[in-house]
Amino acid sequence: MIRDDEIYGKNPIVSANDYRRHIVNIDTRFRKSALDTPTDCTYAFAHPYKNLIEARLLSVEIPQTAYTFSAAKQNTRFTLQTTQILIPDGNYTPASLVAAIQLQLPTGVTLTYNEANGKATLTSVSPITLTFQTQPTSSQTPPQTTPTPYPTSPTLGLALGFLRSVYTGTTFTSESVVQTQPDPYWLLSVEDWYTVEHKTADSYLPCLAKIIVPPTANTVFGHDLRTNAFTFLRPTDLSQVRLRLVDRQGVPVDLNGVNFSLSLELTEVMNINLYGETLRPSVLPPPNPLRGTLRPSGLPPPGPLRGTLTPPPGPLHRSNQENLTHRAAIPYQSDPSLTGMRIVRNASGSAAAAAASPYAFT
Repeated sequence: MIRDDEIYGKNPIVSANDYRRHIVNIDTRFRKSALDTPTDCTYAFAHPYKNLIEARLLSVEIPQTAYTFSAAKQNTRFTLQTTQILIPDGNYTPASLVAAIQLQLPTGVTLTYNEANGKATLTSVSPITLTFQTQPTSSQTPPQTTPTPYPTSPTLGLALGFLRSVYTGTTFTSESVVQTQPDPYWLLSVEDWYTVEHKTADSYLPCLAKIIVPPTANTVFGHDLRTNAFTFLRPTDLSQVRLRLVDRQGVPVDLNGVNFSLSLELTEVMNINLYGETLRPSVLPPPNPLRGTLRPSGLPPPGPLRGTLTPPPGPLHRSNQENLTHRAAIPYQSDPSLTGMRIVRNASGSAAAAAASPYAFT
């Protein structure tokens, strides 16, 4: 069926030759530098992609090999009096987490887990002070030990349900339930393309996608994500991209050396008319009819509808004879003082010298 309302170069898409869509598979095992981690790396394309106007995340495949508790996440320790209580990196259930901590506690201190209400209770035969460090929310923020109304960073105390930083006494019951489930979501950042806005306590993270993380370990996930297409401000060339997979604190996820993959759909402009006309309203300044266009001097002049500012060989004819004086054309000069120059006529009809060039303003 032929559309009779299409104007070539005016409608966004008029034929299959106006644009080209590339589906690019990215596997972080082939990242540009082996010194980078899989979740914070640069990936170089096999060849550059030219005049891109849109990018979209099609899929992502991430192995669930990250630990819920790790030294990198700074949620594996707390202080009892002056003693550091430290548990190994790994994944825990509420009961196994309490059991792992109990192994590190001194004699006379007991930590128990109530399966009925999901809370933890720590008791001591003598008064003690517990300090659950409020960990940094970013790599630039130093650790704090002052009490906070509600901790926003993952600490071992928060995992046990203790919402304050410091406790003093002999018996403490957590205000919240024990939480050992993994992060509910991760954020994927590609270059500075942002369609998802995420705010932490001290920073702002623009990302391309929010990825829902399943609770089951050692699985591959990524089908459940939230994203939109990213539109470039102007046609852009790409030869590589910077990738970051981060948690809700903006810290790169540690997949324990395991790689992940994703696929991008890149839309390239092929139609020069579409490039010049469709993008002009939002990106390029409007054309000025009084200004000339730059074209090779060897090409024939444009059609009569566009006109030319280069003097014609005969009398200069104008559409408004009442306001313009009929003048004869000024031929090119061969004055030695104008070596490398030639005479052209501007929009008002006066003559000026222009440097010789393979391009002439017309």
